[in-house]
Amino acid sequence: MIRLSFGLETVDAEIRRLIKKEVPLECYATANRITNKYKIETLNSVMLGLPGETRETVGKTLAFLKNAREIHQANFSIATPYPGTELYSMAKNGEHGLRLITEDFSKYRRYGSAVMAVHDLTPEDLIELQNDGFVSIYSAPWRIMPMIRKSGFLGGMLTMSRIFKGIWKKSFRKKHKAALSGKD
Repeated sequence: MIRLSFGLETVDAEIRRLIKKEVPLECYATANRITNKYKIETLNSVMLGLPGETRETVGKTLAFLKNAREIHQANFSIATPYPGTELYSMAKNGEHGLRLITEDFSKYRRYGSAVMAVHDLTPEDLIELQNDGFVSIYSAPWRIMPMIRKSGFLGGMLTMSRIFKGIWKKSFRKKHKAALSGKD
């Protein structure tokens, strides 16, 4: 089996400029359409917490993915500022809304963890958005069969259970926030 991965990262034009992402957005849809035609498994990588990231920019990326029928798979990572990189320097210096939270390397590269904040997005917010992104893309009905083809029936069912768990958690968070604000 042939597999490809495309680094979409974000659809926000300003963030794409900051991270020097020069591939036009329409190329991702076209490339996925071609790989689908030839039955090449294709993953589109999204990076949350990039310089300048906000809930609005994450929302634009999730909306793009949710509506792009030719994109069957995506993964959601949280930006990690490794020492010696430009991202690390930005986070250390507080540029573009970035704030380094920890330099504890045991927390780097673990799924479901974040070591920096950006604007009003805390590490916990980024993790929540990472989970919301997964639910958002894989809850689309046209993505169920590609997911099962990739993971097999059992893997597909495990992914579906993760989706339902994510939907339940999101619903619980909304109810909890409403109760705290008195808007029950």
